[in-house]
Amino acid sequence: MMAVRASTIPARAAQRGAALVVGLIMLVVLTILAITGMSIASTELVMAGTEQDRVRAFSAAETGVERASRALGDVPTVPGAEVTVAATDVEGSSVNTSSGAATEQYETTTRYRGSTQICPGSSSGKVQSFHFEVESVGTAARGATSTHTQGVYLCNPVFGQNLN
Repeated sequence: MMAVRASTIPARAAQRGAALVVGLIMLVVLTILAITGMSIASTELVMAGTEQDRVRAFSAAETGVERASRALGDVPTVPGAEVTVAATDVEGSSVNTSSGAATEQYETTTRYRGSTQICPGSSSGKVQSFHFEVESVGTAARGATSTHTQGVYLCNPVFGQNLN
């Protein structure tokens, strides 16, 4: 009967150490998975913030194009004339607490490109079309920028040069 006990005691002792090693390996694997998951989540958060800033810069540039298109009357109708509007805050934009400036801004340059006497769909010689080019640069937080260039075609009676 002693022979049976002598052979089973070493087997039990060997199994006790294996459970500890397997448990530690599982703990290390779970820790690596958790760290990787947190790293991926952090990277995706930064990517989402960057995309949000890019969209805000795009919207700021579009706002600049719209505002400059409304102010075409301020551009002299002399070939090569241009009007530049310095950095302007986008209405409703959040404010940077350290600098006091809006986080979204736009800067526009409107150039007069010339005119033609005939405007499609009008009586020849009675309506003149004026051609402008608006360039708007929108900026947002963390250095995001977007540049938009838009052509504007404005019809106006020849006898009245007022573009408003």
